Amino acid sequence: MGVGISCLPGLPGPALPGGPVVPSGALHGDLPRPRSVPPPVPVHSQAESHRGQPLPAQLHRAPPPAAAARVPRGHPAPGRQYLLGWVAECPCCHHPLPPRHAEGPIRLPPVPGWLAYSRLYQSLEFPSSCLLYPITSIEYQWIQGRLKAEQLEELATSFNSLLAYGLSLIRRFRSVFPLSVSDSPARLQSLLRVLVQMCKMKAFGELCPDSTPLPQLVTEALRTGTVEWFHLKQQHHQPMVQGLLEAAKALLSLVQDITGDLHQCQRTWNKIFHNVLKIDLFSVAFQELQWLVAKRVQDHTAAMGDAVTPEIGESLFQLYVSLKDLCRLGPVPSERDGVLALDGFHRWFQPAIPSWLQKTYSVALARVQRAVQMDKLVPLGELTKHSTSAVDLSTCFAQISHTARQLDWPDPEEAFMITVKFVEDTCRLALVYCSLIKARARELSAGQKDQGQAANMLCVVVNNMEQLRLVIGKLPTQLAWEALEQRVVAVLEQGQLQNTLHAQLQSALAGLGHEIRTGVRTLAEQLEVGIAKHIQKLVGIKESVLPEDAILPLMKFLEVELCYMNTNLVQENFSSLLTLLWTHTLMVLAEVAASQRSCPLASRRLKIALQNLEICFYAEGCGLPPEALHTATFQALQRDLELQAASSRELIQKYFCSRIQQQAETASEELGAVTVKASYRASEQKLRVELLSASSLLPLDSNGSSDPFVQLTLEPRHVFPELAPRETQKHKKDLHPLFDETFEFLVPAEPCRKDGACLLLTVLDHDTLGADDLEGEAFLPLHSVPGLTGTEEPGEVPQTRLPLTYPAPNGPRPAPPGKAVDVWAQYLLRLLPGLLPLLDARMFQKQMHFRPSVLKQHECTHMTTAVQVALRLSASSRRENLGPTRQLNPVQQQALLVPLLPLRRHLLSWKGAPSSGSQIQVRSLYYSESQHPACCFPQE
Repeated sequence: MGVGISCLPGLPGPALPGGPVVPSGALHGDLPRPRSVPPPVPVHSQAESHRGQPLPAQLHRAPPPAAAARVPRGHPAPGRQYLLGWVAECPCCHHPLPPRHAEGPIRLPPVPGWLAYSRLYQSLEFPSSCLLYPITSIEYQWIQGRLKAEQLEELATSFNSLLAYGLSLIRRFRSVFPLSVSDSPARLQSLLRVLVQMCKMKAFGELCPDSTPLPQLVTEALRTGTVEWFHLKQQHHQPMVQGLLEAAKALLSLVQDITGDLHQCQRTWNKIFHNVLKIDLFSVAFQELQWLVAKRVQDHTAAMGDAVTPEIGESLFQLYVSLKDLCRLGPVPSERDGVLALDGFHRWFQPAIPSWLQKTYSVALARVQRAVQMDKLVPLGELTKHSTSAVDLSTCFAQISHTARQLDWPDPEEAFMITVKFVEDTCRLALVYCSLIKARARELSAGQKDQGQAANMLCVVVNNMEQLRLVIGKLPTQLAWEALEQRVVAVLEQGQLQNTLHAQLQSALAGLGHEIRTGVRTLAEQLEVGIAKHIQKLVGIKESVLPEDAILPLMKFLEVELCYMNTNLVQENFSSLLTLLWTHTLMVLAEVAASQRSCPLASRRLKIALQNLEICFYAEGCGLPPEALHTATFQALQRDLELQAASSRELIQKYFCSRIQQQAETASEELGAVTVKASYRASEQKLRVELLSASSLLPLDSNGSSDPFVQLTLEPRHVFPELAPRETQKHKKDLHPLFDETFEFLVPAEPCRKDGACLLLTVLDHDTLGADDLEGEAFLPLHSVPGLTGTEEPGEVPQTRLPLTYPAPNGPRPAPPGKAVDVWAQYLLRLLPGLLPLLDARMFQKQMHFRPSVLKQHECTHMTTAVQVALRLSASSRRENLGPTRQLNPVQQQALLVPLLPLRRHLLSWKGAPSSGSQIQVRSLYYSESQHPACCFPQE
């Protein structure tokens, strides 16, 4: 017979010393209403875990029957007493307790109290913390010899019974302690602490020496309970109709429930088990569940085979994403003890990849078509200038990028091919959208009579394309190209990524750019007609209208149209439109300016129009930047209009300004140089010039030297009309003359400070016969002369060395003298028209028909003199800007062509006559071909 209350002496009397006292709250106010607790679900004796190991004996042992049955309040059982509506009886022999014990706390000895409360805990719901006091009392008062053998056996049985009952609750903790009840975590933690304290007791260690350690028992219970929970969930999600699609949906729901359970284990339960027993619940559950899930998923994908329908493919994609979420919960590969069953699960879904990609493109295409069909081509707002379809398209592309990120295929090479497909489909959708939105614009504008409404729609279309280009440009970031490149660097050839993904992207962007430019070009053409019309009217307005008033219609037209375009176009497209309009406007202005060269008034109006158009298109920094405005066409047009609109004096001033600039930029002294000292005395209003010397002059005479002198002139002449030119003395046969002459000009300071005011030093070669030859020119700007730069009188005047320059021709600059005789022959061919006024035509024809070997000395001398005179006349005509010399007519060209060739050959081989005066000095011929009249004769 077990130890019971009836066997304990003095039970009706006062409590035994040191005996446990039943807390008043346990059997009074804090005790919950009893309910029948079903016994734990027994595990079959042959039940095994997935590992094939038998379960512990404690998990097979059924708990003892309930010691007390539930008796409803108000219905007493015969022969039993009640304590606050509950039957109070001895837990061992089931004898009823005296009624007076219901009036206060029940004090029991430690061992009987433990037996009573441990059995009561297994049948009634009350806090397990009530068991801690009997455990503590037994631990303090435990002496094994005081109890009989049958008492020790009953105490050991109570230990094993409570342990088995507690393990059964732990095995079913997901349902026994649901998180929907707020105190469930605290109740589970209290149970674990009771089991831990019980297993630490001396009594438990002596009476149950062969018991398995509690952490191991709890771990096995958790593992077994996780397997049981998985099978229950699998049975719960079993589809009513058997089929691959239904099975896929059921498996997806199962995986989602498992993922949710693992989240709960990780966030809530794992902390409790780890704090009390140092058990990692999450790892135990994850190891069991991932093995079971992997087996089910692998069987399911194998049953599907390679034929994947769109519906099944969609469910498989959701299952794939759920498995990725499940795997992310597990430990990283570096922290695992071994290989997981879910490792490499992506290979089970390879047959479904084409279905996934096709489904993604089909859904996106349908969405794009629906968005365009519903678009009214109206801006969404004042700041948002694109329409609804552009927003839908951006969302569609974002969804494609999200799908690619969800897929995140682990294999690098296959991931690269999948990304290529995503980029290709995205670029294709962009071009399809351009075609659809243009067709939609034509459809909506077909019934519109208002051209302004059609222009509005065209602006929206262009803005939508610009928005699309911005979205497409973000693909490398959205699809993580950099991370992909790092993954595939070991499996792809160098440059393959650049040649595929980037090439696809650039091709799509180029196509969008072309579509945008086409739309902007259409808008620009509508405005170009009005601009050209107003410019043509500008030059036809009567002369009495001021130029500033004449351009008003053009500026008002541009203001209205450009404000309209700026309102309806995004900034990028508006800038493109401004660029096209600016280019067209410059072209129209250039054409009109070329046709109005003889009309200074029209040129002035066009000049003012160009200035105002530049301001208009710049728009205080909101339009085109200066580098886009100041193109080569603009600069050439501006220069031509300034020249055409300028007066004669302004042109002269511009000419001397350009010569002063040329002088400042010249550093070479290939034509020679002059040295001067110049100063200005304001008190006397005198400009003093000391011409010191010239050097390295070119020999222009036939004797290999020159007779130089310098002419000094204050330019422009209209600024200094009363000052005559001055000349130095002539030096015979001297290429380095030392002049050392001083000249004074009585001139006020104010005209000397004007732009273009300069001292012109013209170095000439004096010739007795004909005009003097030009050696070169030098320009000294007067504003830099000491005495004119400040108010103080000049002190020591420095010397200034000025390289000689020559008027820059339209062609290349003059070439320095050469020694090749062939150069002389070429110049002779070009200057031949200048010989006709000096030579008798008949004698010239007769001489040219002579063979070179029989030319007489006096004839050669006569020809040499004629050639020299022609050279001087040609140089003089160029210096005086008299235009080119007379050219031969076609008849003369043909008549002189054949005789001229023998002369050229003769001059190339001629060594010269004994007389020095008859020698032809090639060194004096230094002019380049571009400075001579155009030659009518071809080269031999």
